[in-house]
Amino acid sequence: GQEPAGEIRPGLTVAPDLRLGRSPVRSGRGYAESVPAIAALIESTWSDAIVFRREGGWFTSVEALPATVGGRATRGRRYIDAKLDEASFFRDETGAVSDVGIFQSIAPRCLGQLWLGSTPWLDTMLVSKLYDENFGAPKTALAARLPTLLVRTSKRVRDMVQRERDRDPENAAREFGCVSLSGGSTTFFGPQLAIQRPLFYS
Repeated sequence: GQEPAGEIRPGLTVAPDLRLGRSPVRSGRGYAESVPAIAALIESTWSDAIVFRREGGWFTSVEALPATVGGRATRGRRYIDAKLDEASFFRDETGAVSDVGIFQSIAPRCLGQLWLGSTPWLDTMLVSKLYDENFGAPKTALAARLPTLLVRTSKRVRDMVQRERDRDPENAAREFGCVSLSGGSTTFFGPQLAIQRPLFYS
């Protein structure tokens, strides 16, 4: 049903920390303020959200939240869209994986699209599972693997990728090429876990 007047229905970004999560909020605010017709709808702004007044006394926001265990920060609300950014890094202070809990807290409450994106991840992580189940034969989602030079082809970016390939081929492969790390890598997740393919999933 339709939300009560006065309720804010967010377009949400969840990230490992608010520093990363605030990026789309800043971008949304910059775009909104540059278009007079949209700027006139801005009700309020702060570092974690920008709120727009809609017809009928309803509100929409572009909002950022940090990843929390079991999705406790994302429960109890409804969303127009949601993005889980760097979802393979959704961990609490104990290192417990919380990607599944966050996804489960949002999916039943999201009216629009729910996006997951991440750089290196484990085979046990949700992004990896959904990618393996859907890439090339989508059933419950669309999945894509996007090396940097597939989507960003300017000379500046090509030069940046080449510099990193010359400096550190393994890091360049991981960060720009969507190539698996060796099973013994401990860079992100500790010695007991092996890192697999980088991915963008949506």
